[in-house]
Amino acid sequence: MNQLPKHADSRPKHLTMDGDTKIHRPYYKNLIDEIRQAKNLLNLGSGVAFAFETYCRQINHNLNIFSADRLELTASQNIVSWYQQVDLESNFTIKDAPEFDLVCLFEVIEHVDKTDALIKNAMRYCRPGGCIAISFPNLSSLLARLELLAGFQPHILEVSNELANFGMGLVGRLNNPSNQPLHHIRGITSRAANELLQHHGLKIRRTLGSSWGILEPFWRYIPSLAPINLFVCENPDARVGTQE
Repeated sequence: MNQLPKHADSRPKHLTMDGDTKIHRPYYKNLIDEIRQAKNLLNLGSGVAFAFETYCRQINHNLNIFSADRLELTASQNIVSWYQQVDLESNFTIKDAPEFDLVCLFEVIEHVDKTDALIKNAMRYCRPGGCIAISFPNLSSLLARLELLAGFQPHILEVSNELANFGMGLVGRLNNPSNQPLHHIRGITSRAANELLQHHGLKIRRTLGSSWGILEPFWRYIPSLAPINLFVCENPDARVGTQE
């Protein structure tokens, strides 16, 4: 497998979204049509376990999969067509990149400071009329509202780079027993995400709620209260302005 050039990232290695990318997400199935129809896919913030890429490969054997993250790829693999180590918040370049039919940002945006740069990068590489899918933990979820009402820190929003669970009580300990920071620095509600994406000119095709277990189908129809949100958007113009 060929690899694109890797670029150094000075960010501390423990401050990554790698923990969010190692597991199969229930909302992947909501993108089956887009995956089947796509020729080229770009997954930004992919991690190096390639859970989503493995799912895509099972659905579309001919799909060209490009993946990018801050993490260094240390072992060979045959799931993705290309992997590049990049700073997702910079104006990075993917050499010889095609126009992508589907660009995904799964559980990434809550980890970054320059959210606008991240969205613009997705739009730069997505073809006009292509699909951009963005997911994130929902700060306006029912559980987060109850946590705030009871005086606790919402478990999806950290205040320290040394320990994760300050102020979170039992929910934090159950959600993250290791107490290792995931670098969740952005708290995003359904309403804020809707306005942010429209601000950048994206056309929102559908908004879905998601979670785990038997309640996952229930949350699908009330994203404003769901633990996780998935926004499926149409890119009007892949050649938007860049962010330094």
